[in-house]
Amino acid sequence: MSSAVTTPTAPTPPDTPTVRRADLEGLRVVAIFLVAAYHVWTTRVSGGVDVFLLLSGFFVGGSLWRQFVAGRPPRARAYAAKQVRRLVPTMIVVLAATIVAFVVLAPRTRWLEGAEETLASLFYVENWWLTLNGQQYGAAQATTSPWQHFWSMSAQGQFFVLVPVLFALLWLVTRHRTERTREIAFLWLLVVATAASFLYAGYAVTVDQAAAYYSTPARLWEFLLGTLVAVLLRRWSPRGRLWPVVSWAGLLTLVLAGFVVDGKAAFPGPWTLVPLGAAIALIVSGAAPHGFGASRLLSLRWIAGCGKYTYAFYLWHWPILIFTSLYLGRETGWLAGIAILGTAGVLSVLTYHLVEQPLRSPRAVKERAPRSRWVALPLVTALGLFTVIAPVGWTASVAMRTAQAADSDDDFLTYPGALSVTSPEIYQVADGVEPIPAIDTVSTDFSQLVLDGCTVALDDSELADCSYVDGSGLRVALFGASHSEHWFEVALELAEENDWTLVPFVKPACVPALPEETVEGPCRDWLASTYDAIESGGFDLVITTATRPGEDGDEVPSFYVSMLEKLSSITTVLGIRDNPGFAVDMPECYAMGGECDFPLSDYLSSPSPTDALDIPHVAYVDVNDLICPDGICSPVVGNRFVFRDQSHLTTTYMVSMQVEVAQRWSDALRDQLDFDVAERHPDGAGA
Repeated sequence: MSSAVTTPTAPTPPDTPTVRRADLEGLRVVAIFLVAAYHVWTTRVSGGVDVFLLLSGFFVGGSLWRQFVAGRPPRARAYAAKQVRRLVPTMIVVLAATIVAFVVLAPRTRWLEGAEETLASLFYVENWWLTLNGQQYGAAQATTSPWQHFWSMSAQGQFFVLVPVLFALLWLVTRHRTERTREIAFLWLLVVATAASFLYAGYAVTVDQAAAYYSTPARLWEFLLGTLVAVLLRRWSPRGRLWPVVSWAGLLTLVLAGFVVDGKAAFPGPWTLVPLGAAIALIVSGAAPHGFGASRLLSLRWIAGCGKYTYAFYLWHWPILIFTSLYLGRETGWLAGIAILGTAGVLSVLTYHLVEQPLRSPRAVKERAPRSRWVALPLVTALGLFTVIAPVGWTASVAMRTAQAADSDDDFLTYPGALSVTSPEIYQVADGVEPIPAIDTVSTDFSQLVLDGCTVALDDSELADCSYVDGSGLRVALFGASHSEHWFEVALELAEENDWTLVPFVKPACVPALPEETVEGPCRDWLASTYDAIESGGFDLVITTATRPGEDGDEVPSFYVSMLEKLSSITTVLGIRDNPGFAVDMPECYAMGGECDFPLSDYLSSPSPTDALDIPHVAYVDVNDLICPDGICSPVVGNRFVFRDQSHLTTTYMVSMQVEVAQRWSDALRDQLDFDVAERHPDGAGA
């Protein structure tokens, strides 16, 4: 979080000069240490970031409130320049270092995401990027984004713009009023805005907590609550002997808050009041006459003196942690964690003295450190250009190569894919050709079904209102989870050739078991609606997966048998033997030059588990010989990526299989459909 104003306000009359509160510098140190320690050694959320938002509201929001109430709103240019000098140089240094480390350590498949997150962080919209891309707040591991912690910086930067704008609008209305009237008006604005944001946060966490976690409106109340505390202490001085006890209780609560409350699942809702209440207890008790409270401890020079390094420390610790996990290939232990915190501490001290401090105050620079400024300024300027040009250039390069790859989808002579397996005499594999789709975007090479929005989200239970072709022939349902989605292009090909109607019932991560054999929730509700729709929809054919990965190869679990029996009592079923999945991300393995060829026999049973099934009206098909030619599963076949991750097939490879798979489906269904259609449609309808 940001290194906030270092001269916080004491509870004095408005005209009294402000005094430094070293205990709040110490509180910042405790909060950032909790953030880092929880990140390194636990998977929980400490609440330290929430305390930083509160302190930012106390310092910056409180300062803005006093100026507006006094009729002296800050000049926009001076205010913006101050915040930029205070925050941006250090951020640029960390972002530049993160780009370099990411390129060196992360696979190329993640570089585009890194470029986008760099720009989102630089322009203070990382929290919205994470929300729009469905990135939940996660514990540190090799696959976690090293930019994830910039969500809080983005929210804070947005507060630094939003709050002055709100105050300025109210000031325009009340500028001709007395200071007392303005004070009351601004106080009401603070109370109403804080309450509205708090209520929204409480609602948002019940609807979509992952999105609420990053939400600016849901986090605004934490910032404004700090401003309200600053307003309180301008008019009231705490007295009494209990405040030292309150301060120790607050410090203990703050330290233990992350263990008491599951912040990753509850913040920024009402439970956030636990760490924030503890911080408020420390802020208020520290304004009371000195006793033996925790403020004495936090004011110690060796603690409070580290407050100036907290901003840089926060920015450094997370990418160092992520890159260590990425390099080690595992979670960090105690020794590695200590080394991470130590490295972040050294870098934060260097960054503060060599970059942040020389550029923070031009007047101080001229008087104290002119040489350091002339080193820091060109350095930050050059790194700033790098953090913009590098990600923009890479994004443009990816867009160009993606367009070229898209134009090559139907170039089967250069990119034969599965055709190099079925017709090698015609479709030969050329050497030195970069496979398609572009490796930077292979992870998003989804079926048209996904692009059309015809799959159901994880937290949704409503059926998608989609159908294709709407022909006069068979009514066909594509049913299942994400591995059923693979086969949409083949099903669509057959539907278009035969004038079928194709209706997808696809929900990722929702195994097509019977509802009663599924855990309660959106998946179970969706399955119940899907079975009802299939039963009442007059379908002539249901296409679904018939096997799942087992301990020693693939299998047909009992709940799949129940599913196939249920569907076959309604209509004809085409059961597809599922493709294998691997412990590694296949495109990433390819990009890193790893050993990525795996024997198919290690993942699929022999003979096929469907051979032992005898369920009427169910036909089975296995096309894994096209996915893993000659019994070897590779990331690339015929200059096309086969997998987009550990187990999902790319649509680019699927279209190269389309003709052969469609033929195999037709062969498997021919006799079965003739029998079933005649039995179910004696008048010939739908045959």
